[in-house]
Amino acid sequence: ELRYPCGDVDGVYDERTRDAVMAFEKVEKLPRDGVAGAEVWQRIFSAQTPAPRLTAPGTRVEVDLTRQVLFMISDNVVKEIVHVSTGKLGTPTGHGEIWLRQVGWQECSVGWMYYPCYFWPRIAIHGSSSVPPYPASHGCVRTPTWISPHMYEQLLMDMSVDVYY
Repeated sequence: ELRYPCGDVDGVYDERTRDAVMAFEKVEKLPRDGVAGAEVWQRIFSAQTPAPRLTAPGTRVEVDLTRQVLFMISDNVVKEIVHVSTGKLGTPTGHGEIWLRQVGWQECSVGWMYYPCYFWPRIAIHGSSSVPPYPASHGCVRTPTWISPHMYEQLLMDMSVDVYY
């Protein structure tokens, strides 16, 4: 209900659950360990889905570099909050648009990306097998691989992407 995707509800605490908890911890400014401990459970019962920072029509994306999360937004309502890892030396801030989408694993000059969706030259939202709770990429917005095909379906050509601290 709080908009943290975690896969099907199946009673198993797997990587999907951990990633949803991690995104929640980031938004709520809790320690980032992906463990649903007492502090997480206490906060869940009073938490609200955050509002987008910007106001704009349609379906779009906001990437919060401070909290290391991606917000999927539709009609100014946050629909999904995804745990990400951005550039260790920085990810450029500002406004971009999805201009290239690729299916599956793609090799680039700095390694492999899963379902990359480019919103600036050489900067994409893409799946990675390494998505730590802190900035670690070469500048891209890394998402967990399990959610990458789902993100690809939503990140359509010309979609707005706003990146900020």
